[in-house]
Amino acid sequence: MFSYFMGNGEDGLHLATSNDGLKWEALNNNKSFLTPTVGDDKLMRDPVLLKADPDGKFPMVWTVS
Repeated sequence: MFSYFMGNGEDGLHLATSNDGLKWEALNNNKSFLTPTVGDDKLMRDPVLLKADPDGKFPMVWTVS
């Protein structure tokens, strides 16, 4: 799983998957999974998925501007 943004980050979180780490396939028809709603510029840039918590959740952090 790979998280990324497109353009300036205005449309939010994008995800891609790969079985070999070389060929990646965008998920959700390359549409955003999460639209940014916070910050003055409403941007979601540099999203990073972190290792799963003990409860199985994958925390994510990102920058906004």
